[in-house]
Amino acid sequence: MRRKELEIILQKISPLPKYDIWSEQYQTPPDLASFILYTAVEKGDIEGKKVADFGCGSGILAIGAAILGASEVIGIDIDPVAISESKRNAEMLQVSDKTKFFLMDVRDFNIEVDTVLQNPPFGTKRRHMDIIFLEKALSVSKVVYSVHKAGNTDFIRKFVERLGGAVDEIWFSRIKIPKIHKFHLRAVYPVDVEIFRVVKWKGL
Repeated sequence: MRRKELEIILQKISPLPKYDIWSEQYQTPPDLASFILYTAVEKGDIEGKKVADFGCGSGILAIGAAILGASEVIGIDIDPVAISESKRNAEMLQVSDKTKFFLMDVRDFNIEVDTVLQNPPFGTKRRHMDIIFLEKALSVSKVVYSVHKAGNTDFIRKFVERLGGAVDEIWFSRIKIPKIHKFHLRAVYPVDVEIFRVVKWKGL
């Protein structure tokens, strides 16, 4: 499957009916999701692997991983509506047999997986929430793909090293968050992000 074909499939995923400001929820754009997933496939981090999606929202990363051949996919979120929508989307795209979605705080997740895919809260509402996600992801997996607001590269690199991991690659992107809250004045809000591929040192 080509990346553009994957993106077209992911566009069928229904977004959440509403977004929680405190949790910094927004729909991961299909083009960003397809880039992360396709890159992970090329590096051998999806096919035949056990994959987790932290803060799964409507399930776009989890479902994409299942479509691309993950042996098992687990999605977690603290929002019950997100879990319900993820299950519905997985069924719609016929991957419900390979996906499981749980209502859970990321800090309570303790299942060992091969790869974690995540687009965590940026940490603007709850300070360092993105770092909490990253720390948990690295504690349960060998490889992490994590989206963060641009401008914190050095901090994240040093944080990962303290945890016994390494930032293997970084990609830059600009996402467009649509008007999803009543206080939004513009139709689209562009946000620069960095996608990190983090690996755990062997033996840890």
